[in-house]
Amino acid sequence: MPGTLSWLSTVQLESMSLPSKFANLDAVVHFDGRCIRRGLYYHNSWISVDKSARLQFVRHISHKLDEMKNDFESTPIIDPKLTFQPKRPQQPHAPKTLKVAIIGEPNAGKSTLTNLIVGRKVVPVCRKPQTTRERACGIVTQGSAQITLLDSPGVISRKTRRKFQMSKALVTGPRDCAIEADILAVLVDAGNKYTRNYLSEEVLEILNEFDTIPSILVLNKVDLIRKEILLDLIAKLTDSYQEIKPITSNKVKSSVKRAPKRKSYIIVDESIKDQDNIWNNQPAEALGGWKHFKEVFMISALTGDGVDRLQEYLHLQAKPGDWQYNNEQLTSFSPVQFVEEMIREKLLDNLPYDLPYILKQSNLFWHVSDNGTLRIHQSIDCKRTGQMSIVIGPRGNLIKKISEEAKTELERAFNCPIELLIQVRLRK
Repeated sequence: MPGTLSWLSTVQLESMSLPSKFANLDAVVHFDGRCIRRGLYYHNSWISVDKSARLQFVRHISHKLDEMKNDFESTPIIDPKLTFQPKRPQQPHAPKTLKVAIIGEPNAGKSTLTNLIVGRKVVPVCRKPQTTRERACGIVTQGSAQITLLDSPGVISRKTRRKFQMSKALVTGPRDCAIEADILAVLVDAGNKYTRNYLSEEVLEILNEFDTIPSILVLNKVDLIRKEILLDLIAKLTDSYQEIKPITSNKVKSSVKRAPKRKSYIIVDESIKDQDNIWNNQPAEALGGWKHFKEVFMISALTGDGVDRLQEYLHLQAKPGDWQYNNEQLTSFSPVQFVEEMIREKLLDNLPYDLPYILKQSNLFWHVSDNGTLRIHQSIDCKRTGQMSIVIGPRGNLIKKISEEAKTELERAFNCPIELLIQVRLRK
């Protein structure tokens, strides 16, 4: 059950003393349901009721929603005792399913949007780019429909890929998500004035390659710009593809020796070096949009504005098909994977520069005691003593802070006491 109030539904009215016209309604809050001056807007139709009935209705529903939200937030995201994925989840009558691939540039708000729609924090969120290193799934189950949100790594430009020689998983992640998707949701950071006026060449390549899959445009962070800019922005992003040829110039090679560039800590995949050289003479940038978007949504993943309409649209697009996950499952991560992702989020928040990207994590001990306490022993492996001293911090204060923040996050997720031990090791 999703956590946002506008998405909660199926509130039973058996014990509610309202006029008879509400007696047979089994879902009274659904997507855009709201009370107005002369009636109630319910399931895209107007229901005329008097003022006293409206007030009684709103009070009861507000109380029910508070109870449902508290119950939902107290439910564990993952059962810590779960060690395997059930082979086949229990199917409801006439099940429906939908897979949505959320693609976009780094720091566009893909993970924040996934957490908001699910209603719980199921994927890590950080200000640093490439927080999502591999595909993460957020699962929303409502009624007979199950929506799977495929949160992919940020789309990397060819220039950035050649410069840092990033790992193959980051490069192929968005395309792998698109292969499984029923809908492509292109997320654009409307608050970034440098990238908001056009879709990157890599995003356009994915849209062209999977042009048979319906796609939608989602403008995020619209609360940061003026409304008059949005119309011009939508017109640019929904325009046809216009390729701009690079300007070539004859540069004279300088005899001055330059200082070597600073070594990057980002993971290197040697197999893509030759592949990147293929694009050296290709167009550097394609300014334009995609004219085949089915819908355009303007949202703010941070405040939740406009997300209701997006959720309603996704719910209506669900097609008949068997569920892939259980009714109460919110993420595809295993308990150990979820713990590693939450710890990695705290490493990204607290460690400087690109050091967190090269640290390796491993689980050393996992045990659920008889009193319900979950004991976790995680290790962080460093390649050099200098990295190890940075992670530990002065007098061990930094690693202590990371452990406390991760413990608080995990206790909220598992809804049980946590004993977390993080060990920093030197592994060359």
